[in-house]
Amino acid sequence: MFQQGARRIRLAVVIALVIASDPASVMAEVGRITARAELEYVYSDIEDKDKNTGDRTDSDFSRLKQKYDLELQKELFPFLEFRAGGLFEWINVSTTTEQLDPTLPEKQSSDERTSWLFAELNLNNPLYTASTSYRRRFFEFDPRFFEKTEIDREEFTGLFSWRPVGFPAFDLDIEKIRTWDDADTVDRDDDRIFFKSRYAYKDVSTDYTYTRNDSKEKIEDTGSLVQIHNGGVLYTSDFFANRLELSAAARSIYQILEPHGDGVIDRPTSPGGTEFFSTDEPEPLGTFTPPGTYTPVGPGDPLTAINIGRNGPFNPVSVGLAFGFSIEVNKVYILPLVDPDDPLLATPAEIASVADDYVWTVYWSDDQEIWTELAVVQARYIVIDNRFEITFTHVDGARFIKVVTNPQPDAPGEIRTSEIRAFTTHAVSPGMKIEDFDQNFNLGLRWIFSGKTAASYEGSFRYRDAKAFDITRKTLTNSVSVQHDFRPNIVGNARALRTDDKVTGRNDLVHYSYSTSLRVDYFETLNQTLIYSGFHDDAGDGTTYSNSIFLRTNADLYQGWSSNVDLGFAARHPIESGDLTSSTLRISTDIDPNSRLNFAFDYRFSWNTQTGESSWIDQNARFQGFWVPVRTLTLFAAVGLRDRGREDDGLQVAQDYSVNWSPFPDGLLRFSLSYNRNVDLRSNTTSALSPQIEWEVTRNTLLTVRFNLGTVETDDVTRDVKNVRLTLRTFY
Repeated sequence: MFQQGARRIRLAVVIALVIASDPASVMAEVGRITARAELEYVYSDIEDKDKNTGDRTDSDFSRLKQKYDLELQKELFPFLEFRAGGLFEWINVSTTTEQLDPTLPEKQSSDERTSWLFAELNLNNPLYTASTSYRRRFFEFDPRFFEKTEIDREEFTGLFSWRPVGFPAFDLDIEKIRTWDDADTVDRDDDRIFFKSRYAYKDVSTDYTYTRNDSKEKIEDTGSLVQIHNGGVLYTSDFFANRLELSAAARSIYQILEPHGDGVIDRPTSPGGTEFFSTDEPEPLGTFTPPGTYTPVGPGDPLTAINIGRNGPFNPVSVGLAFGFSIEVNKVYILPLVDPDDPLLATPAEIASVADDYVWTVYWSDDQEIWTELAVVQARYIVIDNRFEITFTHVDGARFIKVVTNPQPDAPGEIRTSEIRAFTTHAVSPGMKIEDFDQNFNLGLRWIFSGKTAASYEGSFRYRDAKAFDITRKTLTNSVSVQHDFRPNIVGNARALRTDDKVTGRNDLVHYSYSTSLRVDYFETLNQTLIYSGFHDDAGDGTTYSNSIFLRTNADLYQGWSSNVDLGFAARHPIESGDLTSSTLRISTDIDPNSRLNFAFDYRFSWNTQTGESSWIDQNARFQGFWVPVRTLTLFAAVGLRDRGREDDGLQVAQDYSVNWSPFPDGLLRFSLSYNRNVDLRSNTTSALSPQIEWEVTRNTLLTVRFNLGTVETDDVTRDVKNVRLTLRTFY
């Protein structure tokens, strides 16, 4: 079987070189034509041995992917541009397995075809911009032993932006989408309108946004019309020679949801929340999370830092939402990034092939430090909408929600998250009208008493009326904070907050949170930060409180050698279960004497106890080294260890070693060799040796050949895998 795969590889190489030798680049009066082509062939030979019976089973797997992209750009008039193009992708998968049961088929195959056509006109000048476009996407999945699936998606869009100087600016976005399949299981129309206006005059700025989304599922006669009016005003100024800073804001959000027919709908949470992520997810339950672990998402800091596919990290990763208020939620959407211009990203069809392998875990928190797990009811991937839908136990009163999973190294490509949305599921009936009226008022004051002392006050009042459910919510928040420089090298901060929350039909909630910190800079190379934080909730039916203390020491031991030590203790008293305590120690060091050498070590230790249960210890350690002995040679090594004492699943070990060599200074030819070995929580062992060659055949053509020789060993089965991947990319 492996020889047969080798013949296929030789044939694929010949075809690829023929394609690359005939350039399709034209620069003429018709405009600029850009063409790209990608050819990828994968062949695997797998041998399984049953340790109990000694039976052997051979199977082979082949995957041929062709991707062609063509785009035309033409400037018709000054500021007016026409663009058109298309993308075609075809994936053929074939699997042959020696079956012990003669009634089962030995060979299975499938075809996946994706087409994407678009045309658009873009008008862009300093005063206004406008564009209109048409896109057509077609997806076909044709397995050998199942029903054929064909999905079509049409998109019409129109955009207009007006940006005058000194007058209100606005954006208008109109979109019409139709999605259907040949099996008549989906026939949906989505009509969307987005309008945004904003205006600033001196110290006052205003904005208004109108969103309309009308979704109709024709087959089941369901759907909904959602309209959102969102308007706000902000005033900021300073007085007394900048010693007093004043800010005041008001915002009103009016959301109307009208269902079409009977069924269940997903209503977006209000507010939608601010996204955050973590590329190194800490142990969640009963463990203190050091400050700064989570990264808020903002301009230049995208959620796409999270990759849950090929080339993803070894540790679990997470994405989440910070709402600012206690909200009810029971479902999230996670949308992967799709970019036809990025060959590393997996397509929706490729994501669907590994979607069932993901294990999702959902947590909620009051403070982003102590997390409580929620049971996942359903997790599925909707290929037609390119999103993961994760439904979990309903929670009312979550200020933070996060979703955790482990990246899949066997994914066909990188799967980078682009957006996370939160919803509450409701059963609806015809004629029902769900209205939410949400008002927020904020006041902020900051007084600088002297060059050493400053104090701040923040107050807010939120009124929310959900008329369909006869629920009224009133939330009043007051907080004060003080900053004082005791000495030039000693800075202290303190903050206290009280929130009064009144909801129809529920006990009133009084929430207190408090924190204080002290930073001491002993020398330029040594500083310490001591942080104490806690909260106290009284909901009438019980009291929940948490206290934690954290000490971080940062030291520059030598030029190019830094280290830090973290000590933490957290104690929580929840209503539902026994008291939780966690003591943590983290030691990390980084040695970076020059640009060619780097060593890093990180060790975390956590001792946890819970009333009524035995105590447990969690440990994590990682070591990595990077060395460039000469400009054309790079060496890398990393070892990761994880031991979760509560699960008692043993030690999880990951080892990664790689060598990269470019024999020529221009980098036209590159060799690499990597070795990976992982031992997971169930003592399953995976090891792989992977040599790779990258050859820049021409300035516009790149050929990559990668081999994998691996072994997977479990308690019952030993699997030997031989794999080769050939990729040719060319563009003009």
